[in-house]
Amino acid sequence: MIKKSFIDDFYENSPFEMLYENGVSPNELKASIISTYQPYFRNQDRLREYSIDWLVSGWVNFTKLKKNDWCLTNFEKCLSLFNSAKDANEIECIQAVALWVPEINKAVTKFWSFKNLSSDLEELGILDFTEESFKIVGQFLEGIIKSYLRLVVHLGRLSRGKSTKKEDILRLDLGGLVDELISTTDFSELFNPPPWNVRLNQWRNIAYHHNVEVMGDTISCWYGKEPNVIHIPLSREKLESLLKVVVNIYNTIKNAEIVFIFDNLIEYQKACRKAGIEELDIRNEVSQLELFSGISSQGFKVVDYQLKGDTSKITLRDLIDDDVRKRAIHSSQFLYHLWLHTKVQNVVVEYINFDGNPYLLS
Repeated sequence: MIKKSFIDDFYENSPFEMLYENGVSPNELKASIISTYQPYFRNQDRLREYSIDWLVSGWVNFTKLKKNDWCLTNFEKCLSLFNSAKDANEIECIQAVALWVPEINKAVTKFWSFKNLSSDLEELGILDFTEESFKIVGQFLEGIIKSYLRLVVHLGRLSRGKSTKKEDILRLDLGGLVDELISTTDFSELFNPPPWNVRLNQWRNIAYHHNVEVMGDTISCWYGKEPNVIHIPLSREKLESLLKVVVNIYNTIKNAEIVFIFDNLIEYQKACRKAGIEELDIRNEVSQLELFSGISSQGFKVVDYQLKGDTSKITLRDLIDDDVRKRAIHSSQFLYHLWLHTKVQNVVVEYINFDGNPYLLS
């Protein structure tokens, strides 16, 4: 049984239901996805081909990211570095991306663990809020963002004509990665974010060494060694802003990686096969997010999703008031997508029409 909270959370954070309630058609949604990504894809044919099947969930995340000018600027600069590395040495660049993806995939898996285990921060008092917030900051920086920084360092070296190996990058700790990126890229603010201008490795050190003290409404944190200790006073609101900045940094680099991979998908898949990198073990939540996004982009809402033994079943309600037979047949096409995501012997799609009446069981 899939947690109902996952379905509720998905629709709470996705625009599909609202779009279709306001008369948007699947073709208009596809056009919107293509328009959003158009400035960033070199291969427009691939953008059109992948827009609905593979880019829907990424598009939802990217549209939110674009609202933040700081994130968008750094995304564009980061993507430019990816493309510069490809222009400098296409074969090594694509190979580097393929080699780092398994580690990055593990990092994304950790993201869902952190999300599932984190408390509802708004409900916590300032002491527990501070403890939980810095725990998340440390986990994100060391457990997730560090993997992306390794890839960016690798591609940065290639873009500067410096051949390197994965083993060379693995020798660098978080501080070494941050130092190199600040000194060699044109988006150093991503690794030394305002308004604090404190490097990411120092925020990690604060979190891991528990260099935090709460005094009334002030959260005091510090890094460095005597006599060069730097103190940073934070309010609850400022600490919440720090959390958002850390997540935004992750999203910024992740979106650049997503665009680059799908812009070069055929070459990337060849590099994976050559390196012996087989199909990745994707966490359930990631797979469900892709499945729900693809279905929702076609004007259906997932109202129930079950996986029991050798049977998976998904129940869909139509968000479009159209020819019911045509829409019901359309829903049956998701049998393949459901099997692709669950790989079980029996797959079932139940279609509920726009009026809320069960109409077809595929």
